[in-house]
Amino acid sequence: MKSRLTPSSPDLGRLYRIVRCSSCGNLQITSARKKFRCVRCGAVQDISSVKPLYVTEDSRKAREVLAELKSRGKALGFRKPAGMKWG
Repeated sequence: MKSRLTPSSPDLGRLYRIVRCSSCGNLQITSARKKFRCVRCGAVQDISSVKPLYVTEDSRKAREVLAELKSRGKALGFRKPAGMKWG
């Protein structure tokens, strides 16, 4: 099911990206266009330096996908990629 955006929709033109912090490995949603701050460790990163795991215009869908990714990570015993510092 594809969501429709109306002129009064608060999501109009905004992209929601699920990103992984390169410092601590935290998954989060950001709508930033240039830089974002990790909510866990506070590291500031350029959007261009991070490959988004998922991108959508629908904030609800972004939250659903983030919850699923975090759930899968716990079930699979998520481990931080090599070289990442613990926050």
